Amino acid sequence: MAAPMTHRKISDYNSYVMKVFIALFLYFAVILLIYQSTSGSEFRRALQIFHFIVFVQVILTVLSRYLWNQLTKPTQQHSSSSPVQNHKKYPDAQQQVTAPIALLTWRILVFTFLVLAQISLGIGRLLPAQTTPYTIVYISYSCLGVYAILLGVLLPIELTGFMLIKLGLSTKVPLIKGFKLFAVVTVTIALTIHGLYKASDGPVVMRVQIPVHKLPESFHGTKVVQLSDIHLGPTVGRRQMEQVVAKVNELRPDLVVITGDLVEASVDALAALVEPLQNVKSKYGSYFSTGNHEYHAGNVDAWFSHLEYLGVHCLHNKHVQIKHKTDPSDWFYLAGTDDWHAYMIGGDHGFDLDKTMSGTDADHAVILMAHQPYAAKAALDSKYDFSLILSGHTHGGQFFPMNIFIYLMNPFYAGLYHVSEHAYVYVSSGTWYYGPPIRILSTPEITLITLLAH
Repeated sequence: MAAPMTHRKISDYNSYVMKVFIALFLYFAVILLIYQSTSGSEFRRALQIFHFIVFVQVILTVLSRYLWNQLTKPTQQHSSSSPVQNHKKYPDAQQQVTAPIALLTWRILVFTFLVLAQISLGIGRLLPAQTTPYTIVYISYSCLGVYAILLGVLLPIELTGFMLIKLGLSTKVPLIKGFKLFAVVTVTIALTIHGLYKASDGPVVMRVQIPVHKLPESFHGTKVVQLSDIHLGPTVGRRQMEQVVAKVNELRPDLVVITGDLVEASVDALAALVEPLQNVKSKYGSYFSTGNHEYHAGNVDAWFSHLEYLGVHCLHNKHVQIKHKTDPSDWFYLAGTDDWHAYMIGGDHGFDLDKTMSGTDADHAVILMAHQPYAAKAALDSKYDFSLILSGHTHGGQFFPMNIFIYLMNPFYAGLYHVSEHAYVYVSSGTWYYGPPIRILSTPEITLITLLAH
């Protein structure tokens, strides 16, 4: 009877998943029709956020059912064992009472964990951090990170077990069945503890020297600090921003650039969190270009105004000349583009190299701030001559198993790329993190770039 029951359950689950994805397809079709028929940037932004949260909730619901079955049913399998086996497992009445209580406790823990992961995105938007993140938000986002790690550990084991069954070897490797739950939970907990500690430890200073084609000799040795992907909002608060500013000032930079994804919410919600940026000290000032999350946050123009008020110059498809303090005839261009996906909110926002480079000449070095690696790739493929492109966005994968997908999805992943004889791309792994406060196989960084006259 066991085999037919298993096949029926698999069939029921497949039918459930199919119904969910058909409903999701119809939902996205309706959303697309509404999106195409509207023009208001704020409405479009709200619609994007709404359907992103709905999409994530549907995926999490499907995966939560899978995880629930995997994490709670291995303990149930013992109930169908023979009387002799049950006698060995429960030699006295005390153990017969203890086992169901332990199983119930375990189920409550798993259920709580799944619910916290499920609500993390919603509660994070309702309760952005202040001086520090709210405890419930921090815990729920941590659960979301554990959720992803758990899937990353469990799915390869499941795939291995499936392959062994197909090869007829499953009975020869009893450990995979008998100790799968223990192994999965142990590895997940170990990775999570490591990831939480590494993220909470804060950004390290990553030092790199980069030759810049056409850079005047007088700028040789100029120190540029790059910040990227700070993500002030649900799990990154003012205290972490103050920590970054203190480290930046210790480096005594000549120039500071912030390559997008600074904030996760509106100016009204996060004004106090970005305030420490006004204390950054540098010879040539601080400059900012947008990332995709600025457009999720809402009213990017309000953020431009507020950052300018704090002394941070915003490069909205724009360039400036950085002139040497003692010899103003020596200078280079610093340019910044809107995010690669900025066009989605409409208005005058969108990745526009022609607008950014309008009025420049070909005789001077150009350092471009372009948040996404795809924007960096587009810039390299354009008619313009960029000596150095500074990007972020990838977080160096942030944590396992996301590292794998982010590496495959982007033309540049992390670190320095010498893409041609006279051009370099540097991709920051991010100054803090997005969402789950976890770092595995990636390091949060404040990048100290020393420019070399080429």
